[in-house]
Amino acid sequence: MAAIEELADGISVPLVLHTNYGSSFGSTNKQRHDGYREVLEIMSRIVGIDGISMEYEEPRYTGDLLKACGDKHVIVGLLNLGTYDVETPENIAARIRDALNFVPLERLHPSTDGGMWHFPKDIAFAKLKALVEGTAIVRSEQRPLLKP
Repeated sequence: MAAIEELADGISVPLVLHTNYGSSFGSTNKQRHDGYREVLEIMSRIVGIDGISMEYEEPRYTGDLLKACGDKHVIVGLLNLGTYDVETPENIAARIRDALNFVPLERLHPSTDGGMWHFPKDIAFAKLKALVEGTAIVRSEQRPLLKP
């Protein structure tokens, strides 16, 4: 923690830490790990860090894990990068809704689980399109709650 806090000292732009299990290339079934919550809890206490970016979809974590992120912004990876199967916008919307039970709208940021360098372009594009469309579904539901 001290090393990261020293690194963050004096940085005036939002700073986000990313954590994951490593590359999904060749992986077909990443398992949940009990230590992940502890890592997130430690990251949530680091001074100077504004957000936590995390692998979320492939290990199939649920929103209750997000409580470990404290009051940080949370960037949740909602694309499984261990499979060429393309997520549906409805599934992504459901995952965002679940996360919103634990992280307020203004601090929740849907994203990928990491890089998609190993995907054919059409698969990567389809996954990103589903992410955008799923986010748009929830955004349209939440619009009345957003302040102008």
